[in-house]
Amino acid sequence: MRGHVPPLASLPRCEADCSAHGTCVPQRRAATGWTSACACAPGWRGASCATRAPSACNAPGGGRVLSRCAGHCDATRNRCVCGPGARFPNRSMQRCEFVGVEAQMAWRSPGWAGFTRAPREAFWGGAAAWCDAPPGGTPPRVRCACHEGQRASRLCEPLGAPSTSSLFCLNQCSARGECEGGYCRCARGSYGADCSGSTAGGAAAPPGGAFPRVYVYDLPGEFNTFLLSRRLDARSCVLRTYRPLAERGARAALGGTDGVGVEWADNLYGAEVALHEALLRSPHRTLDPEEAHFFFVPAYAGCFVSEFNRPYPAHWLCDECERGAAADLASLRAERWHARLLAHIRSRGYWDRSGGADHLWPFVHDEGACYAPRALRRATMLVHWGRTHWRPNGSSEYHLWRVRPHARRMYGWERCYDRCKDIVLPAWRRPDFFAASPHLLAAGATPPRREIFFYFNGALGLTPQFVNYSFGLRQQLHAIAQGLRGQGVIVTDQKTPDYSRNLAKSTFCGVLPGWGWSGRMEDAVLHGCIPVLMQDGVDAPWETWLDWRRYSVRIKREQMPNLFVTLRAIPAAQVSAMQSALQEVWPRFSYIGAYAAERARRAATVGANAPTRELEKHAQLDAVATLMELLAHRQRKLEARKRGENSPLAATTPGCADLPDGGEVSVAGDDTRAVFEGREVGGTGWVI
Repeated sequence: MRGHVPPLASLPRCEADCSAHGTCVPQRRAATGWTSACACAPGWRGASCATRAPSACNAPGGGRVLSRCAGHCDATRNRCVCGPGARFPNRSMQRCEFVGVEAQMAWRSPGWAGFTRAPREAFWGGAAAWCDAPPGGTPPRVRCACHEGQRASRLCEPLGAPSTSSLFCLNQCSARGECEGGYCRCARGSYGADCSGSTAGGAAAPPGGAFPRVYVYDLPGEFNTFLLSRRLDARSCVLRTYRPLAERGARAALGGTDGVGVEWADNLYGAEVALHEALLRSPHRTLDPEEAHFFFVPAYAGCFVSEFNRPYPAHWLCDECERGAAADLASLRAERWHARLLAHIRSRGYWDRSGGADHLWPFVHDEGACYAPRALRRATMLVHWGRTHWRPNGSSEYHLWRVRPHARRMYGWERCYDRCKDIVLPAWRRPDFFAASPHLLAAGATPPRREIFFYFNGALGLTPQFVNYSFGLRQQLHAIAQGLRGQGVIVTDQKTPDYSRNLAKSTFCGVLPGWGWSGRMEDAVLHGCIPVLMQDGVDAPWETWLDWRRYSVRIKREQMPNLFVTLRAIPAAQVSAMQSALQEVWPRFSYIGAYAAERARRAATVGANAPTRELEKHAQLDAVATLMELLAHRQRKLEARKRGENSPLAATTPGCADLPDGGEVSVAGDDTRAVFEGREVGGTGWVI
């Protein structure tokens, strides 16, 4: 029955009952209707979850993994622990090594730099050894880094709070399961990435569900939550972490009586997780794909690519990579990873009904959908990189992707973004990042005086090896700004703790690409600073949906030498009007709903400061709500066209109206040979 999920008990049993390594869940397929399928736990895969899928801690061949482990590897979740024989076998050995480890474990990587290094007996061998020392006893001679949800002051003991109050999981498992560092192990009767599904069945959507209806795929964990559960750094790939308020350095935004506080994460690619979490709890969500207008594919590609840039301090961009040999680029790994995911999506049967046109697929890494499989070309790409050029033959970032013969399989062979269907979303920003914003002042408070005329703070690519960085735009801005600091112009690459306050004191703020997209548009808007876009042919967030002319300025590259003359010529009344427009639109450039939802979950134990309370007032108009507005418009347009209406709505093509055109770049053809940072690209790959 459409709009209704049947009880799991009424469906065929899962193969081998998922081998005790997964959960049997209801699943609908276009061809066969409702059936059941296994959702495997970390460390397992296959139709019945019977096949091991280890996550190795060590890779002697130089492969890209999350850690190097001198202890025992729990390969289920890539966790380095003390291991058998230790008094505390499950205690973390993260970022520790013993003298002589190289003789026992071979690596080509220089990956031990920065680790705690000591004789073997400092880790095993008595009450003063790390793996044997009891909490509260004699302090051990050395200390290792703790895993997420552990208390450093208690030798990596668990925080003591419930797992859903001390570890990050989507919607904290909806209070229906245990959180295992990003993966929800749901209680009996619940299922899903956040345990929000019920095996008892029921309505697929809330009564009078919001329009449009979005189906969120429950993907195999390898494409999202497993990446979270095996991450090395607790702050990587997630939206927030939880720390004891007593721990030194904790900057908890929501602290509770349980002694645990929330810290929002600086996750560059956090939008992919924020969207997933928001749509799982959204009134737009339907559990029945047959009644969906759109299908959301919650793939964490940003996390996948950045995950394999580890271990620190060496960022490995290739597998089995040796000097003089062709490399397997991170972009090529991502393309193959997405191809496997597409095969899974197609097996459900809904992709082929539209060729993917009704599917929403996030690509939030540096150059977005450039290295998406070409087979996804009809899908709606949700990106931060709105590069409009046809046949782009240059890269502004480190992860090169236009390498033959692989590039022909990629979306970016023809384009990286199609403004007629793809959507540029704002990047994730943690709430305390813009705490100094005048948007968050209490009513009647005096906003800061905008004493800085123009502000840009970020990498400038001033060394020869970064000649491609930002297409040379940041370097050009730096050159024309020389000697103008006394005129209120600040262009610098010096990091400062006053970044938020400086944005709030600035009238105009520069927006230029970096390694692909940069978040400078969001930074400016969230602080009421008028964005000055200097990125020809690259759309900014919401540029094809909102009237960007009301609150921002575009300067073409050939106009940059006269940048400051042009800005000073803008009438004061127009500047004031643009600042007022920013006051209207700023919530659309933030994921405020995530902040409000977290405080609602912890309402019994937390408080909120004044900026947090101001944020929550705008939660209904944030980036996710704006995306739903845009999708509703597209769906109404589609329905109007199907009815054969002769109306403005039916004639409108969102994203293809009168907007600035980036123009064409020269067609690269098959010869993609180029030199980047002294490395030659051509033939079969990147030569190191």
